[in-house]
Amino acid sequence: MALDIATGMVYNHSQDIVHKDLKPDNILITEDFHMKVAEFGLACEEAQCNRLANGAVAGTVPFEDITPAEVAFAVLKKNMRPPVPEHCHPTMRALIEQCWSSKPKKRPEFWQIVQISEQFEA
Repeated sequence: MALDIATGMVYNHSQDIVHKDLKPDNILITEDFHMKVAEFGLACEEAQCNRLANGAVAGTVPFEDITPAEVAFAVLKKNMRPPVPEHCHPTMRALIEQCWSSKPKKRPEFWQIVQISEQFEA
């Protein structure tokens, strides 16, 4: 699942497309259970995206039952994250935790997610 999504995002980035709203609601599942990135309504070419205000947040809130302010407080102030299953491989756990970083420069790029995820494909 993660590999399909990350591979799609690597392709988008190779075409200089920035999605800006990647979330479960914007992933389609094919009949043979492959994931496809969809909903490019907020997407822009990388050169155009760079013109947006620094620090601006785009996209939609991934939690429907709480307000955007509550989400921001939970993530930024309390560092709340969903639990990682105990049986999760340490390499995958580290990748997940890197993806959660509040500092964009510390998050892995999609090609790195592909590289690590390929190790776990059966």
